[in-house]
Amino acid sequence: MVSAVDDEDVYETIVKELVKLALQEPSLKKVKNRVDFENQSVSLTYRIGEFFRELKPKFDGDWADEKIVQTILSDIEETANNGKHFWYVDNGQASTFLFISDETAKALNNLQRDLVSRCKNSTL
Repeated sequence: MVSAVDDEDVYETIVKELVKLALQEPSLKKVKNRVDFENQSVSLTYRIGEFFRELKPKFDGDWADEKIVQTILSDIEETANNGKHFWYVDNGQASTFLFISDETAKALNNLQRDLVSRCKNSTL
């Protein structure tokens, strides 16, 4: 799970930081979000490469919508198209995201069993 929804621009920040990790900045255009805590509503729009999204993340207190985060990760991976994928390290309280090749992930997991997990179709 991604616990991060603590300000009105949180989804914009998530998109920008993940793009910085994996892509060149020009790949990201027109990212905008709004979190309305009072009315418990969220909206997010962005363009990453050829992907234009207008999304309505589910409002769940301070938890980010996992399906929306997965969509963002998939859009970035497909735009990068370089054989790398998002992986994460979970310490029980927070997740650290990595954008690495499968070979690098395998090497990390050989150093410490199950250190990194692939983000695609997993519970973040």
